Amino acid sequence: MSIKLNKRTAPVSNRIIGKAVLFAALTVMPIVNAPAAANELSHSTAQRVQSAHAHSLEGELTQAIELLESISTSRDYDKAFVARMLGVFYWQNDQIEAAIAQLRFAVESGNLDEEQTVDTTKMLADLYLSNVQFEEALGFYLRLVNSGHANEMTWLRITQSYYQLAKWPDVLSSVKQYRTLEPTLDVAMLSMRLGAEFQLKKWSSASKTLGQLIELEPDNARWWQQLVSIEIRRERSNSALNVLTLSRLQGIPLSQHEVRLLAQLYATQGIPLKSAQTLALLDDAKTDMNTIVRQAQLWQQAKQWKTAVEYWQLAATRNAKYHWNVAQLFLSQRDYDSALIALEQIPEKQLSSIMMFAKVQSAYRTQQLKLALTYAKRARTFESTAESEHWVAYLSKQVELREQL
Repeated sequence: MSIKLNKRTAPVSNRIIGKAVLFAALTVMPIVNAPAAANELSHSTAQRVQSAHAHSLEGELTQAIELLESISTSRDYDKAFVARMLGVFYWQNDQIEAAIAQLRFAVESGNLDEEQTVDTTKMLADLYLSNVQFEEALGFYLRLVNSGHANEMTWLRITQSYYQLAKWPDVLSSVKQYRTLEPTLDVAMLSMRLGAEFQLKKWSSASKTLGQLIELEPDNARWWQQLVSIEIRRERSNSALNVLTLSRLQGIPLSQHEVRLLAQLYATQGIPLKSAQTLALLDDAKTDMNTIVRQAQLWQQAKQWKTAVEYWQLAATRNAKYHWNVAQLFLSQRDYDSALIALEQIPEKQLSSIMMFAKVQSAYRTQQLKLALTYAKRARTFESTAESEHWVAYLSKQVELREQL
């Protein structure tokens, strides 16, 4: 499990403004009939502005734009005001670059009043953001901060810009600023904070953030998966196990990888029974050799002898060496008949002296003295020891005594 970040499709895109919002930012303009002050439109400009505004309300953007483009004036305020209005109309008409140029001129002219400057700066920054020009957007959002006109939405978009620019420490700082205005973080803000914490390897903080995301979206499998991943990175296997268990209770479907991980975590925590039961949920639980062997080991550790034998026998059908594991289990249960059957299925070339002595013991315990003697002599060829000599001598005498009866 790992956290994947995609800056272009991260929670930024779904919060960038739409046309209706930008158009709403163009509030009722101070259109006057005659020039009385520096921040009032001249009479001729005001008339054209009014006419352009009327065209825009009728959906006649081309005519509105042409009318504003035809305005020729030497007055600085008129130029700034017209540029501001043109910027909005260009943007509504999908002329993005032209809209940016006009709004930027209006802002940087310094000829708009304070309220108009603030509104136009917001529009320009939002337009840069929607056009994925994050450095430029950030610059104008920070102007709003420096002039004391930043609200929670400004900090949201500053955070989005930093996130897209992969400036992770700045993402965390801007989230903190946002919280001074809006203490409750939504999924978009928490997601960006999580991305920054992950990139900066702030695992403890990321774990807390994921806890908040799970509270908001308990059915989102991604948050559960990422929390498990982080808890494993923190070497907190018990916590990772709890998270996976809770996610299952929440109804989150586990992938095959996650099922294996859950089984591994159960085993790490000393719960072999749950580990084996979890591995049994895998699609290849009875077809993949490694998985079969692991289940057999776990069932055996859980002292579920019957089930352990079944899995060892299943493994033995694919590789004869596992007949030894079957035999060992039967021997531990003093089921010597079954142990001998398993031992006799081990290929000759795979036999060892230990296996041969197991065959000796099994044959002897089942009163097959001649067979036990045969196995004892064979064991002696593997390794001549005091034990092997003892078994040969003892069994030879027992066979002789039985034949005399």
